[in-house]
Amino acid sequence: MITFSWILAITLSFFLWASLWMFPKFYKKTANHWYLRVVVAIWILFVEVERLYIMLRNGGWQHFPNYFTLYSCSIVAWLSIIILFFPHKIFLECFFPLAIFGPILTLLAPSSLPPLTELHYYTFFFGHTFSLFAFLYVYLYGLSDYKLNKDTIKNVAIKSILAGLIMLLAVELFNQYFDTNYITGDITGALGLGTWARPWQFVITFVLGLLMIIIGNAILYFSKPIYAYKSQVKLHDTYWEIWMGKIKAKFKKSKQQPKDKE
Repeated sequence: MITFSWILAITLSFFLWASLWMFPKFYKKTANHWYLRVVVAIWILFVEVERLYIMLRNGGWQHFPNYFTLYSCSIVAWLSIIILFFPHKIFLECFFPLAIFGPILTLLAPSSLPPLTELHYYTFFFGHTFSLFAFLYVYLYGLSDYKLNKDTIKNVAIKSILAGLIMLLAVELFNQYFDTNYITGDITGALGLGTWARPWQFVITFVLGLLMIIIGNAILYFSKPIYAYKSQVKLHDTYWEIWMGKIKAKFKKSKQQPKDKE
């Protein structure tokens, strides 16, 4: 049952992300209004409130560091809420690669596998899912003027690397001062490197983050926005639309052939 629940979460999450390319007409209509963004933001906010509650319960409220959930996915979640209402390109330039890899890695290698019957199952898996959904939605449907092409890729890469390094350093300073283990400890612990000297753990985390940024920006370079910035102008058909168009054309042609023979 636990394995089924995990596979179900992966399947539904990838379908939700894929739906942004499958149903562009529907999503473009929602992009002209606020209701979908509000619903997504409320869900992500609920997930983060639940996460904070888990940190503070059973006496956790007595420890000041517990009021700051500085997991990388929590940082992405708060950023996703911000970009839904203030979709400035600087947020996407700096944090989009992290928003891609954080949720996907969490789904494929989860730190816990709650059962389908628990609320935490939905907040854990689909909180991550909707964080990435928010970034993709803003990017694909012309809500931000973020562009990644041969003219901007160097500038974007520098910003994303600097933003990642600053975030990692800031969180590590918090870890050292309050004896917590966010991000660096989470990643090296998952890799079985938690016993390494802390400077080496930090280096490993930074190198892995650098790889994520490079691969994430490469993915975005080839995944262009579907609609122009603040416009109804469609820039291109999605692969799904092209494939469905070919299937419909082939089906229509095969249907007409018997009539032609008559």
